[in-house]
Amino acid sequence: MKNLNLRQWVGKAGFAGLTTLTASFAASSTISGISQLNAGFSSIACSLFGLLPPLAMVLVILAAVIYAAGQVGGAEFRANAGRWATALIVGAVLALVLVLLLPGILNALSPSETFNAGACG
Repeated sequence: MKNLNLRQWVGKAGFAGLTTLTASFAASSTISGISQLNAGFSSIACSLFGLLPPLAMVLVILAAVIYAAGQVGGAEFRANAGRWATALIVGAVLALVLVLLLPGILNALSPSETFNAGACG
C-alpha cells in the first residue's frame, strides 16, 4: 500500500483553497472583497475573544488537577503529570498572549478599519 504523504496533501489542499479564494475575490469588486475579508477577520476575532479566555482558565484548572493527581501517584506518573501540567500551562499562556496581541495584529492588517474588542458580543 502506498504511503500517504500528508505534507503534499495539505499543500495541495491549501493551494486549491487559496486559488478558489483568490478567484472569488477577483470576480467581485475589490472594495467589497476587502470589506468582506475585514468582516471575516472581525468575526473570527470576536469568536476568539469569547472562546480563548475561558479556555485558558479551564486549562489552568486542569493543569492543577493533573499536577495534584501526579503527586499522589508513583514516580513515573508524577514525572508525566508534571510534563502534562506544564504543557497545559503553556497552552493557557499562549491563549492569553494571543488575546492580547490579536487587536494589534488585526489593526495592522487593516489600517482603514480599527478593530474594537469591546464591540464583540
